[in-house]
Amino acid sequence: MSSPNASEKVNLRQVVFLDRDGVMIEDRPDYVRSMDDVSVFPEALKAAQIISSAGYGIIVVSNQSGIGKGIVSYEAVSEIFETIVQEFRDHGANILAWYMCPHHPDKGCECRKPKAGMIFQAAEEWSVDLHRSVLVGDALRDLQAAEAAGVTGKLVRTGLGRSHESEVLVNGSGRWTVHEDLLDAVPSILSFLQESH
Repeated sequence: MSSPNASEKVNLRQVVFLDRDGVMIEDRPDYVRSMDDVSVFPEALKAAQIISSAGYGIIVVSNQSGIGKGIVSYEAVSEIFETIVQEFRDHGANILAWYMCPHHPDKGCECRKPKAGMIFQAAEEWSVDLHRSVLVGDALRDLQAAEAAGVTGKLVRTGLGRSHESEVLVNGSGRWTVHEDLLDAVPSILSFLQESH
């Protein structure tokens, strides 16, 4: 898909990018290997519904290095993703798509956060205005990927967020805001999106 030309840019959509583990569901140090390992945050379900009701789409971007490490299969992770996304959709979330990086961290791919490959791919496929969109993550690498793509980043304290908070505040120099969880971040998300409209 080619990049939108200048006349099409007025029609570019604003979206909320979400990391999966630690933002939508509980993060697991031993990897999410099946639906038995999935614990959805109720606050995230509510937050996604509010964001969607306000007219914004959601795109999930997630590192899944367990695939590259041989811990879990690509098919299994895809099935888990589809099930999680369907649960969010059943609760009123307008999830447009999900993207994952399946590569080992040592592979040096362009899609693994803190690189912005997944975000750029999503923007290309969904005609996203990156500079007027938001990414919510629970790790410094999420916010670094957001910054690399020109997206506004926000950290939640769920998942790895609490342990990454001081590093984010030091590295962010006020560019990134920190919130208790996704629901707590909603007013800040909507305020940015509406002011950028």
